[in-house]
Amino acid sequence: MATSNNFGAQGYISGKDAVLPLHDSSGTKYEIVASTTKKDIAVIKGGVTTGLSDVAVAEKGASYTVLPTESGKLFAATAAATFTLPAIANVWDGWNAQFYQTANANLVVTAPSGKLIAPNNDAATSVTFSTTDEKIGATCRVVYLATTAKYILELHGDKHTATIA
Repeated sequence: MATSNNFGAQGYISGKDAVLPLHDSSGTKYEIVASTTKKDIAVIKGGVTTGLSDVAVAEKGASYTVLPTESGKLFAATAAATFTLPAIANVWDGWNAQFYQTANANLVVTAPSGKLIAPNNDAATSVTFSTTDEKIGATCRVVYLATTAKYILELHGDKHTATIA
């Protein structure tokens, strides 16, 4: 059944990927795209692909301030790096990012002061991976939890010592 629109919920046009455009109350444009080439669905927020499908990866060789629009991204450090999380007011429930160290160098993730819930610390500010012979492969994920108005820290793996401050 072919229709005159390109909305998957209402029909389709043969040979075209379906795109469902949306806008939130602040005017941010979203698109849900069904891709025949990837056999997948992607979400595009403000022109940036944010997920449902492939993980967006950003390699960083220096310190970097993570943007609110980079939710769902994996940040791969290629040298010593400190990643600064966005201000709490600029993220939403479920906002998340993952961090991974590919080099034999320190990896630090910093939240706004006292806004990180970590093992045995409900008012932390940072996590640092700096132990000799435990830097390569150090990884963690942070997720914003609206009910606490804080980021929560997920430590991955048991071979890397994390220093919580």
